[in-house]
Amino acid sequence: MRLPSCLLGFALVLAVSAVTPVKRDLTSLKADLATIASQTDALNTAINNFNQSMSITKALANTMDGGIKTLTSGVSQANTNTNSDDTFGIVDSVTVLCNIYQIIPALEAVLQNLIDQQNGFNLLHVLLAPIALLIEADLLALKTATTAFENSMISKTQGVQVPMQSAFDELGTTLDNAISTYSLLGLLT
Repeated sequence: MRLPSCLLGFALVLAVSAVTPVKRDLTSLKADLATIASQTDALNTAINNFNQSMSITKALANTMDGGIKTLTSGVSQANTNTNSDDTFGIVDSVTVLCNIYQIIPALEAVLQNLIDQQNGFNLLHVLLAPIALLIEADLLALKTATTAFENSMISKTQGVQVPMQSAFDELGTTLDNAISTYSLLGLLT
């Protein structure tokens, strides 16, 4: 029994469309960035509540560690999704840059807040060293995720690569400071 050629053609189109990744648009990217902003706010709230916690180790382990991991996951997901996007046109690229400009200062503020909190438990360094090293590992993972996201954003935008690079460079500097603060050498200072 032979299939009519139109059915064979339809089956071929279905097979190709099932393999072709679904392209996303600017609205989807803005939703990813809104998720990152929300996760950043949640982490900042956890850090701000740090001094109010009954148990300093529980606060560090549960809220900061979990919050950084959640944020890293959000950035990684945005990177994965961005890689499935087509290159944005110039107008959309400017919109993306404006959204990045809104998020990066909040990320820098939360990292600075995290750095400031580390200074608050300097008498407990020996006790908190394993937790601080866990936070350092989380921050290293966040740096890896943000670097990958930066590369995706730069490759998918047009005409805004230099300011995009500058914005992510500033974030990278703050991340490096946070990593240094929570490293073993940072704990000893």
